[in-house]
Amino acid sequence: MSLNKGQTVYFTTSFDNNERSGVIQEVTSVGYLINGVWYSKNDVRVKNILLDSRNTTNPHQLILG
Repeated sequence: MSLNKGQTVYFTTSFDNNERSGVIQEVTSVGYLINGVWYSKNDVRVKNILLDSRNTTNPHQLILG
């Protein structure tokens, strides 16, 4: 599963099982910047990605993947 800058993701972390959502602001080889917080790739478990969230501003056209 490839995560890209600008995509909206729904995720949990190894520290907290509550599901969160956020926009990926940066992607590096070691982690992700999601909503201003850095997460290690090993600590994030992605549940869903809004696959076309980078390409549209209309939320009625988004697809969960």
